[in-house]
Amino acid sequence: MNKQLLLSSLAAAALLSGCRVYLPGESPRRTVFGSTPTSTLRDSSEVPAARVGGAPAPASVPTGDVVAPRPVAIAPAPAPTPAPVPVAAPVLPPTAGADSYRNYMDHETLLARGRLSDGSWRTPFDPFVSNHRVQDYMEGTAWQYTWLMPHDYEGLVDFYGSRDKFVERLDTLFAVSSEIKGENASPDISGLIGQYAHGNEPSHHIIYFYSMAGRRDKAAEKVREVLNTMYL
Repeated sequence: MNKQLLLSSLAAAALLSGCRVYLPGESPRRTVFGSTPTSTLRDSSEVPAARVGGAPAPASVPTGDVVAPRPVAIAPAPAPTPAPVPVAAPVLPPTAGADSYRNYMDHETLLARGRLSDGSWRTPFDPFVSNHRVQDYMEGTAWQYTWLMPHDYEGLVDFYGSRDKFVERLDTLFAVSSEIKGENASPDISGLIGQYAHGNEPSHHIIYFYSMAGRRDKAAEKVREVLNTMYL
């Protein structure tokens, strides 16, 4: 199969899957870090129970109100799949595309955190708290979901200000306390080195950010630590 036919096939498959095909020179709109989401994503406390655990929605929630639980976890979820295919990008609301995670990146805490429907940050905020499949993070904490953007390494570097600061922040992830707070903490959080959770998917790529940032020595050090402490 030649290249043109392959690209045509990928484009056709993308369209049939509900994706938009971008022509040469076109690109999706980029989201500014910390900008207010314009979609109907809401704070987890406003999500109807019927959308989470199957119980009837509380009377205080308007019928037909379109909301989404775990917005910080959901925002980057569609991105890694279409990212390797340059001819297609998901047809999603403007704040639900490959860079929609930027809406939830807080310059003050340097972490991804939840927001209310009016755009304000949800408080109180504790990056060590986990409330399994109920809070803003599906199976982890703010520390882990802040790095769930394997498709946008350059965007994360921009957020932290430089490659060196990006590496420093990675170092912090592996050095902070491994304490997980919360009575309903996710059982998926395991294999902790600092707040890096090797036992769950949102963390699996994080070590290799070191290599992308030119610090293969640090990547090798962490890979060896994982191998020696969790597999041998």
